[in-house]
Amino acid sequence: MGEEEQLLKPEGRPGDVLANYTAVCSIAVLVIVTWITILSNDPTNVGWFAFHPTLQTLSLALFTYGILTLQPTSQPRTKAAGLARHQIAIFLVGLPLILLGTTAIAYHKWINNKESMTTWHGTFGYLALTWLLVQVGLGGGSVWFNGAAFGGGAKAKAVWKYHRRA
Repeated sequence: MGEEEQLLKPEGRPGDVLANYTAVCSIAVLVIVTWITILSNDPTNVGWFAFHPTLQTLSLALFTYGILTLQPTSQPRTKAAGLARHQIAIFLVGLPLILLGTTAIAYHKWINNKESMTTWHGTFGYLALTWLLVQVGLGGGSVWFNGAAFGGGAKAKAVWKYHRRA
């Protein structure tokens, strides 16, 4: 190992391994139970509804991966690689999937003449989706084009801190 590599700040922190295992196991259980429940109960019988829980949980798994891929990164090379994985998992794959899952349930309700947001589940679902879109705007706007959406440099980094804390 070179002298430069020995001086680098370590990537891991105490508790990271346990936190990662907990997050991965939790999301894996959610996805597996949801998919088994839907797929083993004749999903064609429930129409468009079947796409809602399956796509939503798959997107949550991608969001979890996207967040974990940045935890922790301290070297410029690992930060850049983590950010690329983060954006692919969340913005390019997870966001379209959650939007498709939301569209599927909205369409299911529309074709069956049912009202939307009549339950806490639906109301919180739309609120969570709105918050997700705000997060994408804050996160993307603070890093894309060197954070030009928020004035670049230190101004964009200040906005990014709010994105990360939320």
